[in-house]
Amino acid sequence: MIQLNSNETKILIWTGMIAFLNSITRAPFSSAIIVLQMTDNHSLIFSIILSGMVFSFLSSMESTVSI
Repeated sequence: MIQLNSNETKILIWTGMIAFLNSITRAPFSSAIIVLQMTDNHSLIFSIILSGMVFSFLSSMESTVSI
């Protein structure tokens, strides 16, 4: 089992939130802003936007139609 501290766990949860929102909306910047507003942690803005763009690209490879 992987042992994560509280900060690593939060980052993993936020990345999952962005992945879910991007797979549904296909809007990486909007998803990043929504997650930033929900978590109120603006120190990870670059990482959150980058992961949003990556997951948006991956979801566009899977399906071309947004829900």
